[in-house]
Amino acid sequence: MQEGVERNHDRYEKFHSASIEIQLVGSTETIEAIPDSGAFAGFVRVDLLPQGVIPSHESTRPSGQASSASGGSLGESAGIAAVEFTLPQSSHPTFQFPYDMEAIANVRMPTVIGNDFLDRY
Repeated sequence: MQEGVERNHDRYEKFHSASIEIQLVGSTETIEAIPDSGAFAGFVRVDLLPQGVIPSHESTRPSGQASSASGGSLGESAGIAAVEFTLPQSSHPTFQFPYDMEAIANVRMPTVIGNDFLDRY
């Protein structure tokens, strides 16, 4: 019985959220990202950043102040990381998008493409 409930919940979650596959330049891993027009910025788990990408706390762009849609903490902020990513499943899989994302130390947090990116492109 519980298995059916979980399967239905998974189907509900997949149906009610969009996702895209991205690949951070410098990484071989493909990441499932959620485009979220309600998020003011992008967020990525710090452990998914390519080697050599060092997030930093900048005075020009505050970090560590965002919260989840339910008002909870996203996790500890490592700062802003300047990354580039591709859309490997697109018609232009090598086109690189520059994007500053807040790096969060939380292995349960999804990668989020925020409204700042969606508005720009």
